[in-house]
Amino acid sequence: MRCTFWKMKPNGKLDGVFCHHGDNVAKLLLEHWGSNELVDDLISMGHLSRLGDHLNPTGPHTFQNPEPNCTVAYARDKGELKRMFKDYTPDQAAKCKLIYGKAYSWQPLTKSWHLGLSWKDPMLISLLPGNYGRRRQRR
Repeated sequence: MRCTFWKMKPNGKLDGVFCHHGDNVAKLLLEHWGSNELVDDLISMGHLSRLGDHLNPTGPHTFQNPEPNCTVAYARDKGELKRMFKDYTPDQAAKCKLIYGKAYSWQPLTKSWHLGLSWKDPMLISLLPGNYGRRRQRR
């Protein structure tokens, strides 16, 4: 499943990366990518082939034969130019969502993952342990 990962910055802009393959993405994000530092490290890798439960391999690891459960990055593991989405507006990020599918956003202030791009997104869903997604109640 193709998707994108975004981090909201204090200026309201977003940095993000595309992920080509991903199984159980919501579960992985909640269980293994739950801090500002980890999200920064993840996005700094550039676009990803696959999300895993850790970023840096501890043993043999290549693009063709990745270490089990390790995140696979196009730049590091395939030698491609590092690419990422930098300083995108929510509108620009929404266009990426149309192209790449689901968009997961990290909210640094609440230290939480959401399915959707911003607090203004009417389809925003908070990712919660156990159910991995519940629509946010509007007030």
